Amino acid sequence: MCCGLNEALGIFQLSFIAESGEKFCAKRFFNLSRMIFRSAPN
Repeated sequence: MCCGLNEALGIFQLSFIAESGEKFCAKRFFNLSRMIFRSAPN
């Protein structure tokens, strides 16, 4: 039971980190693409 709980907690933590990392990357990518779009000649 204790081992299973620790495992579930670890999986939850990993998924949370992955999700927040994904959002961070998406935000960075969006900002970067906006910057490139703005600096590109029309």
